[in-house]
Amino acid sequence: MEENLSSIEKLEKFANNTSRKVHFTEDAYPHTSLHAVTYHRRTLYIPADDNNDCFFVCFGDSREFGNYANFSGVFFAIDKPLTEQLVVRKNDILDKISSVFKKTGLKTGNSEFDRISIIEETSSESSVDFIKSQKILDSVQAAFDLDNLLRAGINELKIDFVPELKDKSHFGIYLLNDWIVDPEKIENIFRIVKDIKNHLM
Repeated sequence: MEENLSSIEKLEKFANNTSRKVHFTEDAYPHTSLHAVTYHRRTLYIPADDNNDCFFVCFGDSREFGNYANFSGVFFAIDKPLTEQLVVRKNDILDKISSVFKKTGLKTGNSEFDRISIIEETSSESSVDFIKSQKILDSVQAAFDLDNLLRAGINELKIDFVPELKDKSHFGIYLLNDWIVDPEKIENIFRIVKDIKNHLM
């Protein structure tokens, strides 16, 4: 039964069904007999195709806390300094309430996109320039329409366990605090991110 499969098993099945390779590691942290719980660090990535330039990535660390203990999404390398950072997410009711009391932050200049999104963190205005084209904004909005918890960003996450992305800046569409395991959603995010990548070429 599908519902009885673990997240790892579901993703391995997804990779097998779509003729993709899956790379999975699971490392246990040292523990003693006085502490019966064993914590693990798990990484997984699946290349979109044989080009090995776009990846579905998952990370989980049961010893960590906070937004980055678990995440998953689709990423590709970009020609930007590693110091550049950008985080864009769909706004929520709290953002709408708080906007009454705080100054307006950075915007893309596209009124429709700016109305539904928040640039939560950025290292410079040049990071915002990366997503300003109508094609990229449309693709990011399509991701938000797919799941309003998805984020778009540059270098927010550490994904050096993917060899092709090690020590490289990256752009991705991703989810914090959970692993995406639904095959249709993964394929849709692959499509959106590859559209963005192709537009930048």
